[in-house]
Amino acid sequence: MTEATPTRDEYQARWGAIKARSLAEIGPSLADRFRALPRAHRERILDSLTSVECMRLLHDWRFWARPKQLAPTWAWDVWLLLGGRGSGKSRPAAEFVDEKVRSGQWRTFALIGPDYQHVAKWMIGGEQGKEHNGSGLMDIARPWCRPELIVSKLELRYPNGAIGHITTAEQPEYRGPNLDGGWGDEPPRWRYGERFIQNLELATRAISLRGGRPQLVFTANPANLVFLLRMVMDEGTHVTHMRMRENETNLPASYVARQERKLGGTADGARELEGEPDFFGDESKKLFPMSAIEAHRVDEAPALERIAVCVDPGASTNDRSDPTGIGAIGLDDRQHIFVLADETEKPEPGKGPQRKPEAWAAVAVDLALRLGASLLIAERNKGGDMVLAVVRAELERRRRGGKPVPDLELREVYSVGDKPARAAPVRALYLAGEVHHVGRLADLEDEQTQWEPGMRSPNRLDMLVTSVRALRPDIMEGGGGPTPGATEIKDVLAANREIERSRTRDPLDPGNPGGVGDAEAWTYASGGDFTT
Repeated sequence: MTEATPTRDEYQARWGAIKARSLAEIGPSLADRFRALPRAHRERILDSLTSVECMRLLHDWRFWARPKQLAPTWAWDVWLLLGGRGSGKSRPAAEFVDEKVRSGQWRTFALIGPDYQHVAKWMIGGEQGKEHNGSGLMDIARPWCRPELIVSKLELRYPNGAIGHITTAEQPEYRGPNLDGGWGDEPPRWRYGERFIQNLELATRAISLRGGRPQLVFTANPANLVFLLRMVMDEGTHVTHMRMRENETNLPASYVARQERKLGGTADGARELEGEPDFFGDESKKLFPMSAIEAHRVDEAPALERIAVCVDPGASTNDRSDPTGIGAIGLDDRQHIFVLADETEKPEPGKGPQRKPEAWAAVAVDLALRLGASLLIAERNKGGDMVLAVVRAELERRRRGGKPVPDLELREVYSVGDKPARAAPVRALYLAGEVHHVGRLADLEDEQTQWEPGMRSPNRLDMLVTSVRALRPDIMEGGGGPTPGATEIKDVLAANREIERSRTRDPLDPGNPGGVGDAEAWTYASGGDFTT
């Protein structure tokens, strides 16, 4: 891929050509055309086929695929299937890989996703997936060439000896065997996108020794990311633009109608329904523009003077509550902020947060140990006492069990004002280039770039804003934020007095005289609805 970032005019010319070609490829599959024939005609064709030919037709992707779902025939390096959810992009990628394996062209290949659970559920599927979608490699495999998943070795082994190596882009470097090719799903959600793909391309050289051409296929939702723009613009990339309506025969009509009713005419609709990237869209009204995040993203953080873990607690663990926000940031000698991690839970749809207080406390302490943090910040507004009590209990259990314990300063922070006002000085740091995300933090960045006032409280964004303000208190001085009124100042003073009093009478702190003790504190702290 090229290094230079394309201009708006260059992109518009390229995207116009891609859309024109993609529109020309829209059409029914051979199976759809066969179904449209009169019954007598269909029966004559089927009667002319042998039982073996019928079996092969049943498993022939060229019979079932729409023209747009067939692999391009020219000598491409990267095939990018770009479309929203439900547009039918996973099946052609899996079929392409399966054909390469069955033909013997690929003996070793990579399967890459944001994490191992994603690869297992959506790319491999089959009986190993909890709720497979029918488009994974085990779902579409032919009976005579069905792979076996070797979990202990992270391999998908085929009867003909081909091996699929399961990996993720959670680290910037690809480390593994030389490859013939590979399939990467949702690269916009990879922690390290462009750098990992560059390393992956360097590893796809095994097939070249046999006179073949290394090829990579990527399936992706549109996202405003520079490396995806560069991939689209690369002359060796074939982009297939996919829309939900084109796949409507494989989706419930009520689902398509509902999504069009909800998302039609919106930015989300352009992305999810039409598969339209927005690389050069107007971001001036966004609280955190993606362009500001992208421009200052780094693969590695420098030496940091201080690292802090931040916890923004959910009010409860019922299905209406937000998960507890957990993340980490660091500060270098220039006072630049580096966003290091987002360990916030990702609950399954329809389910509330599954982490109980003891579980998220362990996640926060593990994160502090892994990164060498010296500070843990808890937002006071939503149970600051509870957060610190639960963390103290976790630290004490580890001490008693002889496990490593980080040397943490525990600090409560009281947030005043509405969310846009609190976030404004942090936004200013982003625009000034003083905040750097280390790799891609997809869920956090989605909240940052999509949240608008009035929307449900985003705990990842709250966690980020709270931690940045704690490590950079200077942004609130000398006009760095909104001028506080008398009421806000009184609120802060009252909160600080309450914090000071709580340190001498906190019944959940086993270290305080008259406290209830560790066991009782833990019983109280681990079961209840912690709202203030």
